Amino acid sequence: MIGQFASRGYRLHGFGVKITALPIIGHLLASADSYAWSDTARKEHTMLDGCHHTSRKGAVTDCRNCPRWAQEWRRRVLATIPTRPTTPRPPTAPAQRRPPVRRRRPAVEGQLALAA
Repeated sequence: MIGQFASRGYRLHGFGVKITALPIIGHLLASADSYAWSDTARKEHTMLDGCHHTSRKGAVTDCRNCPRWAQEWRRRVLATIPTRPTTPRPPTAPAQRRPPVRRRRPAVEGQLALAA
């Protein structure tokens, strides 16, 4: 289904796309995002060398919201996507205009006007 939309010129965004899916469909997406980078740092208690993060309560925490970790994750993700030659996509079709709405004539005196 993704291929069908992409072939029609739609610029697709993958919400929550797994890294394992990117080698298969990544070339069809204009963009993608995932919560995985932050979730992985939280679950694995990732702390990059030189990072010193603390919570609001002052406890030492991990790199779950760290820009350096986000960049490292991005580097890893991009490394999983095979490079394929890109073919120009046809421009998207302009939005179709809706047909004009037909207005009902006002009721003639003595007739009951019915709502449509």
